[in-house]
Amino acid sequence: MDLPGFLAEYKEGALATGEALTMLRNESGLDWAFLSPSADLAPGQRIGTFRLGTDQMLRDANGKSRISTQN
Repeated sequence: MDLPGFLAEYKEGALATGEALTMLRNESGLDWAFLSPSADLAPGQRIGTFRLGTDQMLRDANGKSRISTQN
């Protein structure tokens, strides 16, 4: 959300999600996991693979963070 080009209409939600993450990180008595999809969700061909990460956005070899939403 701090990068140039981040859409203003997503800023409030991104800030709230960041605050929730901070609260979870500070909770010592809780075993938790957080699921966050790629930055770009768009129709496309299903490739049948996924990757796991930590607290950084996952990107492909071209620097894109995307996943298809094929039916």
